[in-house]
Amino acid sequence: MVHSLTAPFLSLVNKGLTSIPSSIVADHSDVTEVILDGNPLGNLSTAILNFPKISSLSLNNIRMTEFPSDLGTLKHLKVLKINENNMEMLNESIGELDELEVLEVERCGLKVISPLIDRLKNLKVLKLSGNELTEIPDEICKLESLRELHLSHNLITKLPESLSSLQNLEVLNLSFNHIDTLPRAIGAMRALKRLYLTANRLWGEFPDSVGDLASLEVLAVSKNAIESLPFSMGRLEALKELRAERNQLKSLPAEITSLPHLRALSLAGNPLAKNDEVIKPGFPSLVDLALTYLLRAPTGDITQLTEDLQDDLAEPPVTCKSCKRLFFERNLYRVLTIKRLFSQNIPLLSYCCVQCNTRAKGT
Repeated sequence: MVHSLTAPFLSLVNKGLTSIPSSIVADHSDVTEVILDGNPLGNLSTAILNFPKISSLSLNNIRMTEFPSDLGTLKHLKVLKINENNMEMLNESIGELDELEVLEVERCGLKVISPLIDRLKNLKVLKLSGNELTEIPDEICKLESLRELHLSHNLITKLPESLSSLQNLEVLNLSFNHIDTLPRAIGAMRALKRLYLTANRLWGEFPDSVGDLASLEVLAVSKNAIESLPFSMGRLEALKELRAERNQLKSLPAEITSLPHLRALSLAGNPLAKNDEVIKPGFPSLVDLALTYLLRAPTGDITQLTEDLQDDLAEPPVTCKSCKRLFFERNLYRVLTIKRLFSQNIPLLSYCCVQCNTRAKGT
């Protein structure tokens, strides 16, 4: 069936075709978009080459076992979709499609990508989710025009530093992999708007460099083991959505409260968080609880506190000459806890001087 919209369009979805009939080729040689999804065509015959004007080709679920070497002759091809097939390798022929802008090879069991993919200088969207890739080849990081990179549901364990070379990338989907750390250089991806890292193996502190992602609108890090988010997230002024369910978060940076565009904050399943109990005025700060601990046990072991507080509290305590109360050189009143952490408010002012200017080191 041919549909004439803005350009000739040929759709033969689920027709039971094992080959492309010559009669169809003869009648529709001027088509620019062909969809052959769901036909048991196997490895595509050369008949497809008889559509010389084709710019978009969809070969989803056609029982393909290898990338068609003849596709390289389709010099006008801009969109290629070969999802839900069964091929372990994206071979060297992919490098011949130098006009390609969209490439989808999802749920194919893909394990190897030819280095020649770096020839696709016009590629804007690359979808490789649902495969068996264990790494991101450096060649992908050379695709300077790339706007979207989808690699969810693979076996990736680490990210290359060269990923930061994708300066035009706006969407990066790495959910459901085995990634345990992020390269610091990820902060250099200034165009990034959506970062998906759900269901990986991230743990401990989230990297401070995330605060450099000035364009970030969506950050999804649910189902990891992240224990703290950096204060630098306060610089993410474009952030609209933060999903951090099912981690090990005990606190949130207070700077999150001042993000002007934040509309969705999901924290269910954290040890000290509930969705409806997030960052409200009057909650006791983590500093309050830390100081309470130290006052009750002055010789206590500060390693029982979070690492960020340890850094601030490790220095000798300072007392005010006038009121003799504790005084801290740096402003610690930055981290808010969730309501569930403590049932009553312990004002920081009750035992910490904030008004007197004169102070001396105490013991």
